[in-house]
Amino acid sequence: VATVVLKGLSDDTEFDAYCTAHDRAGRHPDALLVDNWMTYQAVLDSKLDVHTSFDSTPPVLLSTDPPHLAWVQCVPDGFDAGCKTTLRFTFDEDVFRGKGNVSLVCLDNYDACTDVI
Repeated sequence: VATVVLKGLSDDTEFDAYCTAHDRAGRHPDALLVDNWMTYQAVLDSKLDVHTSFDSTPPVLLSTDPPHLAWVQCVPDGFDAGCKTTLRFTFDEDVFRGKGNVSLVCLDNYDACTDVI
């Protein structure tokens, strides 16, 4: 039994998959180097229609660092005004820039900060 994994296929696309194979029998001295590949017709008969599905479920936010409603530690920012820190978001799948947003809202010291949405 063999398992084949195809990666990097485009979403919502139709593909034709074919199987080709040979074994080592053609290498035996008595085989006289006979071509041991599957016949062309056998390859055609192995055709499998494959349709990749469109990902219809949104990613799920698994964790944040710092945690929700926690305070962040700011690093010295020299002459730049504001706080420089690192925020980490962990999702259950790869995410890419597109629709959606991250909102950063001031919880106190309202005169010195700006909400970022």
